[in-house]
Amino acid sequence: MSVTKTLDFSKCFYELVQQNLELLNDLDNAIGDGDHGSNLLKGLEYFKVTHQTKSYTSEAEIWKDLAMSFLAKVGGASGPLYGSAFLAMAKVVGVQNFGEVLVTGSNQIKVLGKSDLNQKTMLDVWIPATSLYQAQKLTVAKIDELVEKTKLIPAIKGRASYLGERALGHIDPGSYSTGLMFKAILQAGL
Repeated sequence: MSVTKTLDFSKCFYELVQQNLELLNDLDNAIGDGDHGSNLLKGLEYFKVTHQTKSYTSEAEIWKDLAMSFLAKVGGASGPLYGSAFLAMAKVVGVQNFGEVLVTGSNQIKVLGKSDLNQKTMLDVWIPATSLYQAQKLTVAKIDELVEKTKLIPAIKGRASYLGERALGHIDPGSYSTGLMFKAILQAGL
């Protein structure tokens, strides 16, 4: 992994969220408050604007600045969840292989969100996508399959859990954005 690839990841993630902004908000509107995409974009734009002239010497610095951007600018649950995952990842990137760095991120989300697999959260994509990444079998098609599967998962955690059965049939917006994150990882060659 390199500084250049990590910066490429941040750019790819920004572009994917920007391109899918309306869809992310629509997905969130169905089972949440309708601002998931807008909130993520705020954090990514803040990182892009405030850090574009910074000279990074390590991947850890980038992950830390991404984390702080999410913690400072992204509302709802997404800011703290992505922010703390990225911060935990910053502490181990360069020390562990990137698959283990991703595991560290998902473990942080589990702790903070008091959640796990099969609860209609971002972990329903993050955990299996990480396993596929570690096995060198992660593809865009596999990411899309994982995201699509969240339609079938009952919402146990998050705002969607208040909808009960009515959340079935809807893609979890956090899982969709996590899918975009993993697509950005692939695009950047991390």
